[in-house]
Order: sequence, then structure tokens, then C-alpha cells
Amino acid sequence: MAILDFETLEEDFYFEDEFATNVTFTRAGAIVEAITGNFVSPSLDVELGDAVYETTETYFSCSTNDSNALERGDITHFNGREFKVIDFEQSGTGYTQVLLSSRH
Repeated sequence: MAILDFETLEEDFYFEDEFATNVTFTRAGAIVEAITGNFVSPSLDVELGDAVYETTETYFSCSTNDSNALERGDITHFNGREFKVIDFEQSGTGYTQVLLSSRH
């Protein structure tokens, strides 16, 4: 693996041979877009009174240009799981987080 340069870190992060993966999004069974980006599923512990709940929100981080073809309801697969696009959060830096809902 190459050593990443701080100045190009964000760009390098999306190279498939470094950290990213290429996934295909479909709509009604037809391919919409093949996009290179990163799946992220952070955990968050939420305290409600004495109870602690763990929650996760999965998203796919990619360039905004790539995500423009996607719509809510599009489907993708990753690691044997199916995900549905539920929303988009643009960073303002040229990258978008495509929020996903896991479909079991």
C-alpha cells in the first residue's frame, strides 16, 4: 500500500486500490451507476435513563458527482447484505454521504 500524502489524502481515500470499493447501485433491477467510495458503519452508544442502546448508521461516502445519479430507494449490495438509499448528506467539499438502510 502506498504512503498517503496529507495534501491528497481525501482523493487517495477514494482510490479503489487503496481504501475504497466499487459498488453498483440499481433501480427497479436496472443498473443506475457503478461508484467507487467507502462503506462506513460507525457505532454510537445512546443513553436513555439507565439504559444504554447501541445504534449504527451505515453510509457510503463518495464524490458528489458520482452520487448525483442516485435516488432514494436505489439498492446496492456489500458483503452479502442489501442496502437501500434513504438520504444524502453533502459535505460541501465535493463528497457526499449516501445514507443507507440495511435490508435483511
